[in-house]
Order: sequence, then C-alpha cells, then structure tokens
Amino acid sequence: MKLAVVTTYYNEVEIIGDVVEGLRANNTPFDFYLADDCSSKPPSAVLEEYGREPWFHYLRNEKNSGAVFGLNRAIRAAIEAGADLIAINDADDIPYRNRFPDQLAAFRADPELAIVGGAADMVDYDSGAVLWQAHHATSHNEIRRNNRVNSTFVHSTVIFRREVFEKAGFYNPSAYAYDYDMISRGLAAGFKAGNVASVVLKYNIRANSMSVSKRRTQIASRMRVQLDHFDAANFWSYYGLARSIAAYIAPNNAATNAKTIAHRISAPGRN
Repeated sequence: MKLAVVTTYYNEVEIIGDVVEGLRANNTPFDFYLADDCSSKPPSAVLEEYGREPWFHYLRNEKNSGAVFGLNRAIRAAIEAGADLIAINDADDIPYRNRFPDQLAAFRADPELAIVGGAADMVDYDSGAVLWQAHHATSHNEIRRNNRVNSTFVHSTVIFRREVFEKAGFYNPSAYAYDYDMISRGLAAGFKAGNVASVVLKYNIRANSMSVSKRRTQIASRMRVQLDHFDAANFWSYYGLARSIAAYIAPNNAATNAKTIAHRISAPGRN
C-alpha cells in the first residue's frame, strides 16, 4: 500500500518542522504533499532541508484559496502519483511514532476498511498540558450511529483509501465543516470506517482559536450535513440535530471546559 500524507499550510512556520519530523519518526515510507495557501511565512527551513527529497512535494497556491482547495489539490496530486492511502495531518498537529504502524495494521487486518482514524491528545499549545484525550468509537456500526450526532473522527488522524475520493468525491469547499461532510459522504457511499484505540497524534489547541461567531458557523454547517443525511426512521438523526441546536446556543467554551474537567478527574496529577 503506497501511502501519501497531505498537509495544508498557512504560516505555521514555527511548528511545521516538528510535524515533518514526527511523520519521519514513524519509520514508514510515504510521500509528503505540503499545500501552502500562499502564506506570507513560507516553510523555508523545511524546504531547505527536504525540498530536494523525492518524497517531498511542495504545492504553493498563487493566491489564498482556503484549506479545502489545498487539500483537494494535494489529494489529486497524490492519487495521480499512484497513492493507495491518503493520510491527513494538519500543519500544527504532531503525529506520534506509532501513528502509521497502528493504522496501517488496521488496514491490513481488515481489507474492507476504507477510513481509519485514531485517538488524540488534545493539548494546550501554549502550556503543553493535555486538556483531554479524544477517543471515538472504533467499530463501523458505532461510527455510523455516532456520526449522526457529531464527528466521529479527529480529522488530523484520518487515513482514507483513494477509492473514497473516487466514489464519494473530494472535500466540499462550500462546507465550513468540510471534514464532517467528507466523512459523512464516505459513510453514505458505503465505505467501512474504524478508529484505532491508540493515541496517535498531539492535537494542538490555540487560545481563542475559535470565536463565538466561527463556532456557530461550524455548528450551523454541521447541522446542514446532518440534514443532508437525515433519516426520518432513525432516532439518532433526531438526537444529533437536537444536540447541535443545543450546542449552537450554549456558551462558547462550555464543551472544552467540560472535557478538560473530566480529563483531570479521570487522570489526576497528569497535568
């Protein structure tokens, strides 16, 4: 299985080197597609160190076109180059050295799997403290059910088989919750999904990274996806929509605070 890693980049110059080092620490062959959205701070150090490597592919947009444009451009390039698996890894999230070994083992164990994610440490970028661990359902049936309520993957951990994009289409540039939309379309197209139980990535959360207005836009986009895939005979469709409405009107930091408190209770002394 030929693996490609896709990363969209916009001025994350202080951390992109750590991302590449984390990927290489997996000791798994891969091609790397770095889609630069016309950033004002190009990844000069990374380009200087790896730019001539045959596995490194730098794609810079001529103008700022958004993350989805960069994702789709890089994914198409990877597929054209013969990639069988497309791994997503955002530019400020650090993969652990077990990411690819654990996830590729899942693909090998079940050839029907087409979408595989994993758990993640949700980390405060400034302090380095683990706020909580994001664990999602691991079985396909649970994922299909839970996906009607909310996203069932940490997007930066997901690996897709190329067939998902070839059948379900690429990321939708008009969907603010483009990751949730992509997963939902993949499931609707009949592809089998799973999550490995192991923690495979450090997901960095920056202070004030999502304002109230952006958060509500995100939730509104999630509700549109839920309505697109609404099943009137399925209880979880109603439950998921009701949860989204409640989240839309809740305080901006309520969910993050609740998860942080729960993590500290379950793992005292860790942080």
